Amino acid sequence: MNRTLYFLHRWLGLLVAAQLLAWTVGGLLFSLLSLDDVHGDLDRAPRASPATLPSTGLIDVAGVVARAGEPVVRALLAERRGRLVWQLERAEGRPLLVDARDGAPLPAVDRVEAERLALADAPGARGVREATLIERDPPLEYREKPLPAWRVVLEHDKELHLYVDAVTGEVTARRNARWRLYDFFWMLHVMDYRARDDFQHPLLTAFALAGVAASTTGLVVWGVRVARRLRKRSEQPTR
Repeated sequence: MNRTLYFLHRWLGLLVAAQLLAWTVGGLLFSLLSLDDVHGDLDRAPRASPATLPSTGLIDVAGVVARAGEPVVRALLAERRGRLVWQLERAEGRPLLVDARDGAPLPAVDRVEAERLALADAPGARGVREATLIERDPPLEYREKPLPAWRVVLEHDKELHLYVDAVTGEVTARRNARWRLYDFFWMLHVMDYRARDDFQHPLLTAFALAGVAASTTGLVVWGVRVARRLRKRSEQPTR
């Protein structure tokens, strides 16, 4: 029985050794990195206190909703792209932005505006390296985010990429070198090598069970050996 336990422990340990190391290193990394730094919050411009939006001189929101031509679930008065707008959240599709004073729909964000918005959001940037409009098949670092969007690669010490929503002009994601390192080890941690977000799948469950089995058999083997040594000592004749 002892040989069987030792055999199981040895081969289970060999099977899960690399994954156990990845879990341990990943957990250490997660505890050391600041999430504010990972999320890019330390590199963005300070947020001004929200101003009170005017209630006069605005077009009738009911008329704006009626002209939308699609079901609108919410109309939000907000400042977007340097102007006051009605942001119409539609039942399907992206929101529609309409100038709150004259009712003109806002055009899509172009490259020049995307670069301007990105630089305004990242005061530590020295300039723009490139800007690319993403309409489909986004990179992994922008998964599950609204499209279309501009990816603006900045000249920045932290290799900062900002993603600017091509409809609203909002910065929807900030990605830097530390985020990419964190995301890589998160992928290893959850063992989801494609989407990197699913931690409820058979591969992870199987390796977690194998890790538990390796630890349990190791403790049992250690306990058996300690008990054997104690028994041998007790059987030795006293002088």
